[in-house]
Amino acid sequence: MKGFVSLVRRLRLPLGAALLLSAGCGGTSTPPSDTSPEVSSAPGNGAAQPSTARGASPQTPGVLTVPGEGDSRDLATLSIPLIISEEEGLLVPTETGFPISPAAEKAWRNLMRPDLAAEQWDAAQQALVELGAEATPLLNRELGSSEEYHREIAATLVAQLGTPSEATQKALLPLLDDKSLFVRANAAAALAPVAEHSETVVPVLTKLLKADDPQLRKMAAMNLSSFGKEAAPEVATLAAALEDSDAEVVLPVVQLLGRIGPRAEPAMQRLQQIAFEQEGEVKRAAQTAIEQIRTSANE
Repeated sequence: MKGFVSLVRRLRLPLGAALLLSAGCGGTSTPPSDTSPEVSSAPGNGAAQPSTARGASPQTPGVLTVPGEGDSRDLATLSIPLIISEEEGLLVPTETGFPISPAAEKAWRNLMRPDLAAEQWDAAQQALVELGAEATPLLNRELGSSEEYHREIAATLVAQLGTPSEATQKALLPLLDDKSLFVRANAAAALAPVAEHSETVVPVLTKLLKADDPQLRKMAAMNLSSFGKEAAPEVATLAAALEDSDAEVVLPVVQLLGRIGPRAEPAMQRLQQIAFEQEGEVKRAAQTAIEQIRTSANE
């Protein structure tokens, strides 16, 4: 499979400012850009709803909850082991007896600071990525956080670390139904390299093709482009996504439809239209997809 991408939204950038980051062995980066407010996933509500400020408590707008600095979680109630870290005497939970790295804890605290400059935020994020498996216990803890922004950033970082461990996969799976589209998107990106979860991940990514936020749609399309026949049940939604005005959404979907083969026949008419009307890479991709669908059907 190709690499997957995660969506990063820094705490201090204007709400909705986002950056697509590559994860795994490939992927594409794009500069930060303004995006639409998060779409509400409440049934029957077709209107877009602004999301809570990243990192802020829903009960107290603008107030940041930081681990060790006013965190409302009661460490005494946690069922996992606790240790005192060597740095700053922090009391931190561990995963199956493995301590949370002081370096990871420090970098995470920086990520959660609302006064951090963009370059410092990037450095803190990179520090966690470079820690690799050493950062896993902390990220697993934050995947279960009651704070939406914590879950979002933890899932983003897990996606950048490659194939997640079994413990991390278990922590990610509930986030595929998270109330936040951004948490869902990054959890899906993190689980996408795990073949056994493809039947669960593909529908989540496909639904994100309908999101109002263009970055979410593009991220979903880019991650879907690494799948194939396992996406066949989603052909109707994929065909509808061909109407997207963004070529960076349409191109990966066209390529995916080609790999699906004969079961993508319902999208054939739109693919033929794209092949006739469009130019460049999208046109060539549509022509290839049409040939793949016909050839597979004949075989």
